[in-house]
Amino acid sequence: MNMPKLVPFSKGPLIVLPGDRFYNNIGSGERRQGEVKWLEPGERFSRLLYHEGLWRPVEIGNQT
Repeated sequence: MNMPKLVPFSKGPLIVLPGDRFYNNIGSGERRQGEVKWLEPGERFSRLLYHEGLWRPVEIGNQT
């Protein structure tokens, strides 16, 4: 069973869930960056970004 991954991200800690399309390509020590799109309630998500005291569902574009 795969567990969520905690990944360093340029805008704060990021949790990537096992269903994410990049889950297997993310190394534990890599710092990621990209454009953040906050998702609306009810939208499907596979990433959570810690921002201002809350974990919020996001989509990351142009990821490096």
